[in-house]
Amino acid sequence: MASPPASLIAWAVSSAGSGSRSLTTTIAPSSANRIAVARPIPRPAPVTTATLLSRRPIRGSSEIRRPVPGGRTVSGLIDNAQTGCQHTGVAKGGRPISVLVVDDHRTFAEALAVAFGLEKDLDVRVASTAAEAVAAAERMQPDVVLMDVEMPGVDGIEAIRRLAETHPRARVLVLSAHDEDLLRARALEAGAVGYVSKAAPIRSLPEIVRKARRGEPIIEREEVERLQRVLRHRRREEATQRQRVGRLTPRQTEILQLMADGVPMEEIAARLNLTRATLRTHVQNILTRLSVHTKVEALAVAIRHGKVSVGS
Repeated sequence: MASPPASLIAWAVSSAGSGSRSLTTTIAPSSANRIAVARPIPRPAPVTTATLLSRRPIRGSSEIRRPVPGGRTVSGLIDNAQTGCQHTGVAKGGRPISVLVVDDHRTFAEALAVAFGLEKDLDVRVASTAAEAVAAAERMQPDVVLMDVEMPGVDGIEAIRRLAETHPRARVLVLSAHDEDLLRARALEAGAVGYVSKAAPIRSLPEIVRKARRGEPIIEREEVERLQRVLRHRRREEATQRQRVGRLTPRQTEILQLMADGVPMEEIAARLNLTRATLRTHVQNILTRLSVHTKVEALAVAIRHGKVSVGS
């Protein structure tokens, strides 16, 4: 059967009306005049639907619907990642938690204080040095201290010791950008109750402060024991190094002192009336006795234990 003319299709579509594009075709019974006649399909009557609220919580969703008086529903969204960091009200007894932030980068400390100031139960002050921290602690009697450990002059470890002696009720948290086990271990030994990385999300810090104020553990017991083992191991190493430094001969100590003064090796050999080969032998014996691999390491060990001095 031949297809109907294009003009017929166009007419059928236009006759169906602009609101419908659905067509059906019928074949005329006359064999002499077989043409396709297009007729529009009648539109179905509109169907009205209604969705009823379910009293059953939707599985896999964090939204919980619960009935309330009057037949209404209340939707509560629970965000587990932020629930612990939300404001929990004024501290027990009606007094805000007094917080002292100590950091030699004043801008960072003040920015942290501004963030804490958004919490209604935190009262924050700022100090930039260990001396300022001790003086501020005397005035404000802080509940929690956030202490940077790397500051000019008296470092944070010594400041923690002083605060532990003068204000034992203050809970000190180490605030540092470095993630070193030995640093953490020394801070805990000095009296800190935990540590906070400067890379931690700012929204997590207020709840950490609240936990410290409540006397809750900030770090796990297993982690504390691991850091104590790190500290004991380091002290054994230092004791061994002291013994090794103490076994240096007067000639070896003299060579190390000249090296610390920045004297070139050729000049050291000339001053001590040694050949270069003999000087190299002395240096190798120094490295072996101190159990180090380079002259820089040997100097560092000797200076640390007071065998030689810099700028003498």
